[in-house]
Amino acid sequence: MNKPSKIEKQVKKKTNWLLRIVWFVLLLVITYLTLIKYVDVQLAKRTYTDVYQECSKVWATRGLVAEQTEEINNVQNLDNRDRSGVNSISSIQAAFDAGARGSEVDLFFDVKMDRYIISHNYPYFLKDGELLTLEKLLMETGGNNYYWIDFKKLRHLNEQEAKQAVSRLEAIVNNTNLKKWIYIEGADPINLSLYSKAGFNTLFDVHPMPESKPLTSFVANVYKAIYYFGDFTVMGMKYGEEADPVYGKTMRKVLGNIPVFIYHAPDNKVLLKNLSKEPQVRVILNRDDTVNHYLVNNCE
Repeated sequence: MNKPSKIEKQVKKKTNWLLRIVWFVLLLVITYLTLIKYVDVQLAKRTYTDVYQECSKVWATRGLVAEQTEEINNVQNLDNRDRSGVNSISSIQAAFDAGARGSEVDLFFDVKMDRYIISHNYPYFLKDGELLTLEKLLMETGGNNYYWIDFKKLRHLNEQEAKQAVSRLEAIVNNTNLKKWIYIEGADPINLSLYSKAGFNTLFDVHPMPESKPLTSFVANVYKAIYYFGDFTVMGMKYGEEADPVYGKTMRKVLGNIPVFIYHAPDNKVLLKNLSKEPQVRVILNRDDTVNHYLVNNCE
């Protein structure tokens, strides 16, 4: 019998590698489809009745600032906008007084101080000449209103620091009914899951692709799986552009009945009204902290 030539050996070797790659890709596809099917079945069992579902879905973005100086209006950087009065007791209370059922609030957890500091950026911005803590904000404005807590740099905390942050928040809400009024937002599923385990409402912040992208469905399914295994309360995402939304038909189909909090929605009252009619959309933030659309609701 003739021995295989060198070329035949090379062809056979390449064929074997190609078959291995094909089988590996096939295994990945089967695993992905099986996982998503399992997640869909499990999520279909949830009712989400304990998630915010009041008529007024448009909340305030860092409070309401009714008047801005010309200097502030000319500033395009949000870091500087933080100096104008947003994320303050006065802006949050103004939003609640104007009819907002909730407000987004930006904060950091300062490990050394063991305090939650209200600020959009670091170094922290002062409010009325001093650092504003979450304790003081809740004490001054807390009651029958909700707080969307945008936790800045949550992923930068190590495991010990993240547990310290959870313990601090538990101490803040201890012996109060404030726990049910707070939604903790974060993009880091590992640290955010610590808040879920502690019984807090959690808002998993995701960054899927716009409707026009070919991988939109795949990326959305990956986020959905992480949402399920993290046992988070709701999923949060920006709306995107009106002509090519992130929260479009594909995203709605993939997520099904998962409750969603939408931020950076365009300042379009018709769009806000239509979003309010969506049962899975529970809360909406528009892009401007000076605009009051809080009376837009789905119960008229």
